[in-house]
Amino acid sequence: MRRLLEPAGLEIEDGELLVEREILASGKSRAFVGSRPVAVSLLKELARIWATFTASTTSNFSSWPTRSARCSTFSPPNREPLDRAASLYRSGAPSPRNWRNWSAPSRKNCACSICGHSSARKSESAAIQPDEDVALDNERRVLQNVQKLEEAATTAYSAVYDAPESAVSLARVAARRVDDLCRIDPSMEAVRENLRAADLLLQEASYALRDYLGRLEANPGRLEEIETRLAAIDKLKRKYGQSIPDVLVFLEEVRRQIAAVEHSGERMEELRASRNGWRRNSKRWLPT
Repeated sequence: MRRLLEPAGLEIEDGELLVEREILASGKSRAFVGSRPVAVSLLKELARIWATFTASTTSNFSSWPTRSARCSTFSPPNREPLDRAASLYRSGAPSPRNWRNWSAPSRKNCACSICGHSSARKSESAAIQPDEDVALDNERRVLQNVQKLEEAATTAYSAVYDAPESAVSLARVAARRVDDLCRIDPSMEAVRENLRAADLLLQEASYALRDYLGRLEANPGRLEEIETRLAAIDKLKRKYGQSIPDVLVFLEEVRRQIAAVEHSGERMEELRASRNGWRRNSKRWLPT
């Protein structure tokens, strides 16, 4: 490189050489070496020498991106080898970071795998569902207060439908009297329609109360199941999150980590094959 630069009066200072090419909006370009204008042909010769030097040390993974970026600033006589090199790098060269991540799992990854398996199994055994704790808490509250609920529902059913002076009975008496009014004064028609609607609503309410009473029953066994289940969910929430959604997010992350560790061998083989393929293919574009 020095033999190429000396005839042009250029020198490499402190082991560094500043090479620039400026492309104007008009399409014209100017070349500079060491901040001095030079012919574009000189840049092409420098690019050829630099590419040869770079290709001789491609085994050092950590410097590939730097070399690729530097080489791309030149315009050699034939860009096909350089373009092919860039394509190979983008498509197949394993990055140093990926290689480090998969070459040998660290102690932290191993610990994460063991802990992750245990945590995932616990969460999966619980098989919790979104808002399950809310539904179970409601059911527990009902089972704990069956007697009070039966008394209230029975009283309400009697007042609406079953008692002699129930709401349904009184509404029907009122409806018959309003019918008599309407025969004489049609202006009361709206009131008669309201009473008819009230009678239907009261009947629906009585049916709902009757069905509710039919479902109410003391069930100590079911209450014990709910208590056990809620205790398990609370334990998971204390350990893995403040709510069921937090626990589910944790479980998904554990599954992802376990899958990554379990398939690390396959990923390692893919990276090794990619690296070997990249080395074989790279030989085809090295400048001669």
